[in-house]
Amino acid sequence: MSSHLLADLERVCDHVIILAAGRTQVCDSIDNVLKTHKLLTGPKNDKPKAANYTVVRETHTPRQTTLVVRQDDGKISEPHFKVQNLNIEEVVLAYMEQDKASKLGGLK
Repeated sequence: MSSHLLADLERVCDHVIILAAGRTQVCDSIDNVLKTHKLLTGPKNDKPKAANYTVVRETHTPRQTTLVVRQDDGKISEPHFKVQNLNIEEVVLAYMEQDKASKLGGLK
């Protein structure tokens, strides 16, 4: 099933494939995708240690850094960053925005 109605996909599908930038970005169960993708929000001047996750999308305001990350293993431990769960729509949009930024020359 292919759909842009992501809330529907989350309700009726067990598995998801996210395509962006002409490549498969994620191919996994929806439960695992939701478990391994997190939103980190923290002060702009603090640089998180990217030891056990991959940054999918990074945005900045004058006072704050926001990251959508994919955990590679274990739990995220960033003392100055708030860690939140994401829904499937937020995960997909992060990958789509990553593709859009790469087409614009890496602008975030």
